[in-house]
Amino acid sequence: MKRDVDVCGLTHRGKVRKQNEDAYFLSGGTYPVVALIADGMGGHSGGRLASSMAVNYMANQLSKIDLNQLTYKELKQLLEDTSRVVWKESLSDKVLENMGTTMTAAIILENRVIIGNIGDSRAYMMRAETLDQITTDHSYVQYLVEKGILMQDEAETHPYKNIITRAIGMETVSADVFVTAFQSGNVLLLCTDGVSNFISKKELEEIIRTSDTAKQMVFKMKSMTLERGASDNFTAVVVSRPEEAPQNEQ
Repeated sequence: MKRDVDVCGLTHRGKVRKQNEDAYFLSGGTYPVVALIADGMGGHSGGRLASSMAVNYMANQLSKIDLNQLTYKELKQLLEDTSRVVWKESLSDKVLENMGTTMTAAIILENRVIIGNIGDSRAYMMRAETLDQITTDHSYVQYLVEKGILMQDEAETHPYKNIITRAIGMETVSADVFVTAFQSGNVLLLCTDGVSNFISKKELEEIIRTSDTAKQMVFKMKSMTLERGASDNFTAVVVSRPEEAPQNEQ
């Protein structure tokens, strides 16, 4: 079966954490493609449950609708509904009361991608050998950047970098949604902070530029984080649209 895009997803516990609290979903290589990642938090059992619950609920809801007709407002609502579902579950057991998760969702269509996020898991897009971050981190240091207190390069190494201000699992939370072009030669990367905290944007750009397949990209990222200690869980999803051959002139 011919695939429209080259896809690969991978999650790994890392070298330090006792369990993997990340989760992801990737529907396949034909349009429309659904890609979801989540990075759980909230204690021994809460984080793992929150991320898996969020991914499963979101994937199930998306399977019920015509994704080719999906609007950015509908994706925003779905992310916010997912947060309320996780929040309600957190009320069911004292052990789960602080559980939550980040989530970044991408719906990849033939010429565009709709991306939504809550938290600091990221979406990047590679175009013309330049990698740009599409999402904005919902974090304390990003707030300081927006206020002009910190420079963006300072934020990347700030000790409070991982303190987030929005999460799936809050009773009321607002999702950000972005709509951007997805064209020949473009590469979409979704990743948790177990990737972005260990690999710089410049290094990610180099990995994508020098790899032939989505699988190569993801496995190079995993190897690099492991070489650097991998003190956090690792999750990366890549959706790569092949370069289209130029049309022959008539």
